[in-house]
Amino acid sequence: GERRFRALSINQAKTAKVTLIDMPSDMQNRITLQLTENLQRDNLTALELAGAFDQLKTMGVTQAIIAEKVGKSEGWVSRYLSLIGLPTYLKALLEEGHTSDTMLIGILRKIDEISIVASSELADKIKKGTATRQSVTEAYNTLKALQINNKAVVSSKHKKTVMDLDKI
Repeated sequence: GERRFRALSINQAKTAKVTLIDMPSDMQNRITLQLTENLQRDNLTALELAGAFDQLKTMGVTQAIIAEKVGKSEGWVSRYLSLIGLPTYLKALLEEGHTSDTMLIGILRKIDEISIVASSELADKIKKGTATRQSVTEAYNTLKALQINNKAVVSSKHKKTVMDLDKI
């Protein structure tokens, strides 16, 4: 209602068509109602949705119930909840409008867990418009494979060392 009121004020409208509804008295249902209305208008940012879902979870509402109330899947709600606690440089991609792709941000977060340097470089490429979800996914798969291979090499070296010690 506030945005509509401001628009009417700017246009110096004398009248407006409005629908009044009774707001629920408990905070959970109030937040859910506001979320549902804003989702229908597509005017919430990814981080605003994440914050609202997190607030509901803090109040004891499950992801399944949130999903049901807002008419989305649990996976969809989970993807937004995963934005809570993002590193600052990944949050900035959303806040500054470089992307609204929550799946892309999720992949970058996974890369951040393997290599902050690689994730930061990819975030810079996204800002420049030279990286896509596909290229970031490929980078993640490569890093993940390298990580697995490094563990295998370390593991085999460790076994060899143990075997050599047994010969002594």
